[in-house]
This record gives sequence, C-alpha cells and structure tokens, in this order.
Amino acid sequence: METLALFNNCLALIIVFNVNCTIPKRYFNIWVMREYGVEDSWTKQLVVGPLKGIQKPVGFVKNEELIILRDDEDQTIALYNIGSQEIKNFQHSGLPNSFRSRHARLYVESLVSLNGGRA
Repeated sequence: METLALFNNCLALIIVFNVNCTIPKRYFNIWVMREYGVEDSWTKQLVVGPLKGIQKPVGFVKNEELIILRDDEDQTIALYNIGSQEIKNFQHSGLPNSFRSRHARLYVESLVSLNGGRA
C-alpha cells in the first residue's frame, strides 16, 4: 500500500509493509523526491515502526506528525509524532461525535483547474 504526501515541501511516497506475527504490525518507509521530476533524487528519509493497530498513513502535519488511520471499527484518526514516536488520538472541538474518518478528505492548495482547463 502506498500513499503520496508532502514532507518538508518535497513530494513523499509512504510505503506500508506488514509484519506477519500473532499481533499484526506495520512499518512505513518514507521516500522523498529531493528534486522534482528527477527520478534519481528519491531518497529514503526514514522508517516508522513497527506499529500495531494501524491501518494506513494519510499524510503529514507540520512535517513532524504523520496522520494515520487506526485499525479499529471506526478507523479513527490518530497522529504519530516522528520525534517522540508517540501515537495520540486526533481531537478537534469542531468535529461532531458522529464524525468518522471516511468523511475526511485531504486538501492540497493548487492552481490546477478541477475542470481540466475548461471554464
């Protein structure tokens, strides 16, 4: 499973690896493209894990925290701090209790037209 994200203002590819054991654990390899469009500029930035109870990564917040979906019934959103290696539940006072991660969408600012160039 792969996810594209923005890390330190560079295009990043997060690759998920499963570790088969009695308690499923996952590793995330984070690769960064240092020079956009140059294939040889991909660099393995870091490895996260092993983490248990995690379904998949979604993206980054402030380059220090990885947004992840927990592997629970509601796929709750959590934040993984790269420096401290701690996972905490995502809390936001503006979200209703009925909010589920399937309602979430990533937003990336862009000048690309959603209409494919048609007005």
